[in-house]
Amino acid sequence: MPTHNLNLPAELLNWPIELLKIVEPEEAERLCSLSWDSIRRNQPDKIVHLSKRRVGMRIGHALMLGGGANRCRPGLAVRRRRFT
Repeated sequence: MPTHNLNLPAELLNWPIELLKIVEPEEAERLCSLSWDSIRRNQPDKIVHLSKRRVGMRIGHALMLGGGANRCRPGLAVRRRRFT
């Protein structure tokens, strides 16, 4: 049975197996709330080339890039409107 050399960086070896799964660009866009064009321009090192035409991104990287509604930001105070 052939063995495959994954060539994973050391930081990825400690990740849970669920975060190493590679998803299609549409799913990566949904997970991180960024367009694929923005990801491609700003984070090209996070894109995994599966073949000549197929690309993807690891779920863990997509979740780390998400800074919008997906991530809780405890430093922001909630403003409440006062009715007087």
